[in-house]
Amino acid sequence: MKIKLLLLAPLLIILFFHVIGCGNTANVNINTNHAPVIRSLTASPASVVIGNSATILCNAFDEDGNSISYTWSAVSGLLSSTTGSTVLWTAPSAAGTYTINVQVSDGKSSNAGSISILVTSTAHPTPTGSPDAPTTLTVSNITDITANLIWDAKASATNYTVSYGTDAAASNLGTFSVLTNNYMFTDLTDNTTYYIKVLAINSAGSSPYSSIVSFETLSIATVIPTTPTNLIISSITDGTANLTWESVLGASRYKVSCGTDTNAMNIGVFTTTVNNYDFSGLSSNETYYIKVLAENSAGSSPYASIISFKTLAASTSGYSFVSKWGTLGSANGQLNFPTSIAVSGSGEVYVIDLQNYRIQTFDSNGSFINTWSFWGQYGITVDKSSNDVYATDNSNDCIHVYDANGLSITNWGNTGSANGQFNQPLGIAVNGSGKVYVADTYNYRIQVFDSNGSFESAWGSLGSASGQFQSPVGIAIDSAGNIYVTDRTDARIQKFNSSGSFITNLGSGSGSGDGQFSVPWGIAIDSSDNVYVADYGNNRIQKFNSSGSFVTKWGSLGSGDGQFNNPYGIAVDSDGNVYVADTKNNRIQKFSPNH
Repeated sequence: MKIKLLLLAPLLIILFFHVIGCGNTANVNINTNHAPVIRSLTASPASVVIGNSATILCNAFDEDGNSISYTWSAVSGLLSSTTGSTVLWTAPSAAGTYTINVQVSDGKSSNAGSISILVTSTAHPTPTGSPDAPTTLTVSNITDITANLIWDAKASATNYTVSYGTDAAASNLGTFSVLTNNYMFTDLTDNTTYYIKVLAINSAGSSPYSSIVSFETLSIATVIPTTPTNLIISSITDGTANLTWESVLGASRYKVSCGTDTNAMNIGVFTTTVNNYDFSGLSSNETYYIKVLAENSAGSSPYASIISFKTLAASTSGYSFVSKWGTLGSANGQLNFPTSIAVSGSGEVYVIDLQNYRIQTFDSNGSFINTWSFWGQYGITVDKSSNDVYATDNSNDCIHVYDANGLSITNWGNTGSANGQFNQPLGIAVNGSGKVYVADTYNYRIQVFDSNGSFESAWGSLGSASGQFQSPVGIAIDSAGNIYVTDRTDARIQKFNSSGSFITNLGSGSGSGDGQFSVPWGIAIDSSDNVYVADYGNNRIQKFNSSGSFVTKWGSLGSGDGQFNNPYGIAVDSDGNVYVADTKNNRIQKFSPNH
């Protein structure tokens, strides 16, 4: 018996399609070709310091003996020295966990996998001892031929060895090495008891094996599964889409058939053991047809009813939609009129959820982390050096300071027009030295404070001349300390030096043309000093370079991916990803630059 081991997480089954031209067909025999299998993905070293490199090796196998091609990709970092199954990845300039993807294809069908590498600001200390033995071994998703094994990860472990067998010692079928704390077994024998144990490894040595666990595969199926239902396409872009369907009881795998023909056949048929597909490599502005069947060892169901979807037109903005989160509501993770948004140096996303009277925190993928009460309407920023959160409370004309977990540190200010007082403060920003800049909206000025809230200076007055304001609402600071202020009433962005002296205007006034604005609100600046503006009334994002010249734009009125309904807030993370508070759609959208 031949056992295949697939690295289940963080693997995603990603389809790569070669789209055949209009009018051509491809005869697909789903019984004669097997997709290549990724046996393992390894990185050496398993973690790197900022700017250093790791070599990644993909061990793949094709059951039909076909040659395998490898396609590598990464959202961040630099890929080089690609030689088929091996690639050199150089880490980006920010610490974090990064994913490198590989797609293996035999020219007819494909599989894909990914590996995560930890990037640190300093080298990890050498372990002083071997790791503890893994615990909580759990086997799930058992069928007649497959099973999934997971266990608790050990903090100091760099990899694990899995030993398994049909003997009680869990050893007569072999051992396998893996970097993550899970395994997917495939091609097992039905109605058979298996025994499994796992040990953890680091540079100091190996742990003892864990306690042995056992499981029994199911008997060969005798009932053909029913047809999949509730096929849903989501997250459609110009080249990708996600397909899900209801899981079918008794199904051990699914076949997805895709085409640009109405029979959903002329591109190919692809197999997966889970009830979803991530399509990639699609053509922009193209209609695709999809159908799915379920199968087990007893046979195959009929295909589900065909559904169709159309990919978006190709992006010309230089930015692609990545993800979105939030629906209207008051539960954790839901939003009701989100206005302002900020990103910390470590990637946490802070959102003012106005009509739920709170601030919510998410990770960079939109997973909820935390929330706390807040009564302000707009204005939040994070001090990148301390991770302290600053928010303007225009209801009480003051500034609140919180730690990263939402615990109050201090507040300052009250209603008035004297130095240190406010009248509806909205925008707020912190420079690299910890100075705090506040858009004091209806005192028509910018006020500057030290990190403790002591007043330092102010500039501005009511008017439309250079250095004057009608309604300053957004504020951001570039790497040189220059200050950018959005004036929603005058439809302009003004740039000042760190002392408050006027430098120039960005854009060309009110309108819908490139570089024009209709009620500009949020403003953000990336590490290259490019300026991003939430153009509220035009339902779009505009980007300018550090000299103030228009670069690009994206968005239109709507609720689709990449569309907006009066966006208020905007933020940019250290990798150049752009986060938008899509206010009246009650959601956050994330975009990444095209590389």
